[in-house]
Amino acid sequence: MPLDPTTSNPARSTSWARLHDHTLVDFYAALHRQNETVGEDWQPMVQLICHVRNMDGGIRLFAFISQRRLYLTTASRYVDSAGHHSIFIAWDPPLKRYHLGYGSLDHALGAEVEKEAHVGQEAIVPTLDLMLQRLLAPH
Repeated sequence: MPLDPTTSNPARSTSWARLHDHTLVDFYAALHRQNETVGEDWQPMVQLICHVRNMDGGIRLFAFISQRRLYLTTASRYVDSAGHHSIFIAWDPPLKRYHLGYGSLDHALGAEVEKEAHVGQEAIVPTLDLMLQRLLAPH
């Protein structure tokens, strides 16, 4: 079932998949097409997913989308998520800024985030790289 970018219901807009799965890019591309007439540019999320896919360790990542936030994790399924960490990435089109957070995968469900950052497009790659190194490091 394709992801539906028009819904705000996280149960309907969330799908757990390998980061290389096309549905993640398709979601943000569709969101871009639906909102570009009102000035919302979602292409930076498409570009960011493509960048992370090609990074060292990108093949080990899984992802899901909830309420337009992208979550990256090493847990292959929700039922296997205990003890795993994740990074969330939220894009704010009007401000052209990212909001990132790192912490227990439980932060996707409202738990406290260990580290947060608000960055522009010029700083997203180095900031995300640091968080990804931590996420992919042996625990």
